[in-house]
Amino acid sequence: MVETTKHNFLKNRCDVAFIKTFYQKLNQYYNIAFGELNSQIFQFDLQDFCSRYKFSVLKSYNALQILEKEGILSINYSFSKRSMLVISCSENEIYELVNTSYYKHLLQLILRTYGGITSYPTSIDEYFLAKQLHWSRSQVVKSLKELHKQEIVKYNYKNMFPELQFLMAREDDYTINRIARNIKQQNTLKYDKLKSVLSLIRNSEECISSQILRYFGEIDTKPCGICDVCQRKNTTKMTSKEISTKILNLLKDNQLSYVEIVEHFPYQKEETTKMIELLLENNKIVVTSQEKFQLKNS
Repeated sequence: MVETTKHNFLKNRCDVAFIKTFYQKLNQYYNIAFGELNSQIFQFDLQDFCSRYKFSVLKSYNALQILEKEGILSINYSFSKRSMLVISCSENEIYELVNTSYYKHLLQLILRTYGGITSYPTSIDEYFLAKQLHWSRSQVVKSLKELHKQEIVKYNYKNMFPELQFLMAREDDYTINRIARNIKQQNTLKYDKLKSVLSLIRNSEECISSQILRYFGEIDTKPCGICDVCQRKNTTKMTSKEISTKILNLLKDNQLSYVEIVEHFPYQKEETTKMIELLLENNKIVVTSQEKFQLKNS
C-alpha cells in the first residue's frame, strides 16, 4: 500500500514540463491563438479533453488546480445536475425500435443500463453511454434530442460541465515560466508531507502520537501509552509454551478459525501462526471440514 501510494503520487504530480504541455493543449482545445486573450466563458469537458490529448484525468485535474491557483484561469464547478430521461413510447414501439431503428444500439444500452427508465425519469450519464458505444458525447446528446423530437423519449438535457475562463493572454512557455518556481516549491512541499505520512505508516517502533505531534512541529514529546505501538511495548510477551497452552485451552470447548485464534494474541501474530503449524505437525490439533481447528481427540 505504501509503495502504491508513493507511485500514484509521483505518477500524477504535475511538473513544469507537464504544465507547459497541458496549458498549450488547453489553448489549442479552444482554438486560442498565441498572444490572444479570449475572455469568453467556455464549457470544459475534462473527459473529452483528456481523451483527445491522451492525458490522465486526475493529473489534468491537478494541473487545472495549479493554473487556477496561479491566476492563469478560473474554473467554476457549480454546474447543473445530470440529464433526465424517460422512454415514453409503448412497449410495442420500443420492441420495434430496438430491432430496426437507427438508434437501436443506443436504446438497447439505455434499457440494459437504467432500470425503470420506461416508467419514470431517470438520471443518465451521456459520457458513459458514449464510451460504451464508442461514440462522442455530442453524438449521444444529438441522438437523444432527436428521439425527444420524435416523442420516443422525454429528454431533459442538463449541462454537467464546469465553466472555464482564461485570465491571461496565451504566451505558452512564457506564461508558465513565471510560475515555474512556485510549481517546484509546491511539489517539493507536497512530496515532503507524503514522505512524513509514509514514515508514520512504516514506523512501528515509535509512539504514533509522538510522530504526529512532531509532524506538526512539536519536538519535545512523550509516548502516549495508549496507541498500538505503546500498548505492544507495554504488553509482556508470552513464551512459546504459554501460547501453546492457551491455544489448546481455547480449543477445549470450541472449534475456532485461524482468525479467531489469532485475535487472542494481538501482538504476537507471527509466533501464534508458527505455534498453530507446530501443533498441527505434532497431531495435537486438526482442521475440520469447515476449516476450523479442534483438538485431536475431540
